[in-house]
Amino acid sequence: MQLAFGLLAFINESGDSSTIFDWLLALSGLAYFFIWGSICYSHIRFRKGWAAQGHSLDELPYKAAFGVWGSYIGVGLNILCLIASFYVAVWPIGPKPTPSVAAYNFFESYITLPIILALFFGWKIKTGDWKFVVRAKDMDLMTGLRSLDLDTEEEHEKKPRTWKDIPMAAYHFFF
Repeated sequence: MQLAFGLLAFINESGDSSTIFDWLLALSGLAYFFIWGSICYSHIRFRKGWAAQGHSLDELPYKAAFGVWGSYIGVGLNILCLIASFYVAVWPIGPKPTPSVAAYNFFESYITLPIILALFFGWKIKTGDWKFVVRAKDMDLMTGLRSLDLDTEEEHEKKPRTWKDIPMAAYHFFF
């Protein structure tokens, strides 16, 4: 894998290296919005499934710092960024380009969308499963779950926080 990415260094020797770099940058840059939006949406769906199957938040070994609301905000911000990227791709800043240049600039800026749609529908065709989401009560939340020994009550008791705990709490919050 490293060799394959190492070969990308030879693109710099090409006369069109800036064009290739622009396409790769557009592909990877816009993909982050789709990826992080999907992660936030998955967290929302997981928590809905967790609650629908009668589990409490106390059973989770890790809870997101901002909870489900942070994921809702994350999905909203990612959608906002995708809309802004689409707006800039359709109506770029600066002088109005010719139609062929405008089409080229649009696909250069928004190439990730057709690729993600092709991968999504390719997977749907391959599996034959056309449901968009799994219902919350039907989610498999137990496969791969590690069991915890929660029998002792001392482990559940939270000790009171003091001023000495603030540096480590800040460290764990950010890292």
